[in-house]
Amino acid sequence: MSGIKIHAAIDTEISYNRIYRTHRGIWLDWMAQGARVTRNLLYDNGGAQDLFFEVNHGPFMVDHNLCLSRSDGKSDVIWESQHSVLDVSQGGAYVHNLFLNGILFHNELRRDMPFMKAHSTAVRACATSLAEMIGFTTTCLSTAGLSTTTKRDCLYG
Repeated sequence: MSGIKIHAAIDTEISYNRIYRTHRGIWLDWMAQGARVTRNLLYDNGGAQDLFFEVNHGPFMVDHNLCLSRSDGKSDVIWESQHSVLDVSQGGAYVHNLFLNGILFHNELRRDMPFMKAHSTAVRACATSLAEMIGFTTTCLSTAGLSTTTKRDCLYG
C-alpha cells in the first residue's frame, strides 16, 4: 500500500516522482544500502508516512524531498505513525528536505537483517537495526512554525 515499495534497494535511486493519495508514499524495506531518495514531491497520503525506511543498515541518502501530507491525528501504533518520515533503520543521511510532520526514529531489535558487501548482493552479515543516522540537516514544519532542526528537535514534528 505504497506509491513505491522496494525490498533490497541496493544502489538504487528513486527520484523526480509525484506521489499522492496512497497509504504511504515511498517505502524502502530491508537492505536499502547505497539507496538515494531525491527530489520527490509527496502529498495527500492519508494513512501513514510519506517516507518509511524499515530495517535497513544503510548507508542511504534522503535529500531535496517535499513531504507535505497533513496528519489527521496521532496513532499509538508505531507503524501507523502520522509523522512525515518513520525511520526504523540506521545509516540514513537526511539533507535539505521539507517535512511537514517531522520524523520519528524507532529501534527494531526483534529482527536480524542482512547487510551486504558494498555494491553487491552478497550478504556480509546479519544484525539488528538501531535507529541511528549518519547525517541530518533538514527542515520540519509543524504547528510551531518553520525551523531548521537537528534530530532531537524534529522527532515529534
